[in-house]
Amino acid sequence: MRRQLSISLWTVFIAVSMVVMNLPAAEKAGRSAIAAQVIRKGVDYLLSQRHGNGGWGNPPQPAITALALVALHQPLLNVTSDAQLRKKVDESIKFLLEFRKANGAFACTPQRHYLFFSDRGYPVYTTSLVLLALHKWGYAEKYAGVMTAARNYLKTAQFTDEGKYQGGFSYYPGAKPDMGNSAWAIEALAATEYLEKEPFSKSKQTKNPAATKGHQTQLWPSVQKFLASSQNYDPEQPEKKDGGFGYRPGLVSSGSMTYAGLKSMVYAKLSPSDPRVKGVMRYLRNHYTLDENPGRGQVGYYYYLLTFAKALNALHIDHVVTSSGDRHPWRDELIQKVKELQHADGKWVNPNGKYMESDPLIVTSYALIALAEAAH
Repeated sequence: MRRQLSISLWTVFIAVSMVVMNLPAAEKAGRSAIAAQVIRKGVDYLLSQRHGNGGWGNPPQPAITALALVALHQPLLNVTSDAQLRKKVDESIKFLLEFRKANGAFACTPQRHYLFFSDRGYPVYTTSLVLLALHKWGYAEKYAGVMTAARNYLKTAQFTDEGKYQGGFSYYPGAKPDMGNSAWAIEALAATEYLEKEPFSKSKQTKNPAATKGHQTQLWPSVQKFLASSQNYDPEQPEKKDGGFGYRPGLVSSGSMTYAGLKSMVYAKLSPSDPRVKGVMRYLRNHYTLDENPGRGQVGYYYYLLTFAKALNALHIDHVVTSSGDRHPWRDELIQKVKELQHADGKWVNPNGKYMESDPLIVTSYALIALAEAAH
């Protein structure tokens, strides 16, 4: 109930501050028909790249596999009733479980040549994606213990040292937090909060160990601290900062990180009347675009589309009015843009390959997730 009330307040606030409107049913149906065609081609491509052991990647990796599973969950295609697809998903979940660690985390076998950023298996990032995949495909009853252990791991991985990084998450515990990893962890923890309520809370499999007690009570307040540190916002002189989010505290704002920050604000239960929220909304009104990742150009473009769609859909809005007064039906515009960028074989790939966006498995997954949010 508290979560629903929080979302309702956000919806009212956005409706007032951005002058948003809801679409008629006929327009939604037309949008869904277009999106379904694009999604079907993308889903078929992803399935064609799946290995016999249920994994994706070269070699198969848990993070890419979990990301692909999240992307394949397409309500518009009614995928949960597809028996053949469900069998493949079950096999892929079994593949993921092979990478589960004793502490509840999921991590790949370290491969320096494949993981340019870490040789530790990036457990926080991977665990967040696996948790979301299990949640999306409805494995809470079957794997409640596994999911709760993963949640507990993420809580203990939260950066607790006082300072500007407090409350954030990184690729692995103890490393300097960033907005990218934090956004995935925050989303995974928010999406699976039901595991701490009945009937799951009564199960012996889902009891929180004593080690997570402090993290349990400080999780969201600490997240809010990190979000405040990562936002380029000055409460004393709000007009001197753009209100956006950087990858880390003190870094320049970008569109992808700002939308990641906005959706994290929603999940972290920030009040829509909070001045920081008003600051981020100002950034969005001033930098609305689907042609590039504001502040970064084509770098991380598809991740930008993902965070863009997730944030705006989390706010339950259909139109955005920019600072210049232009009204944008963002769902239709995103679907059309992603359709135009799709390759003939159904995949997407970014010519600017930074942040692994040259990998069609990752980029296609990003595009499909963005489409699912836009077609919602």
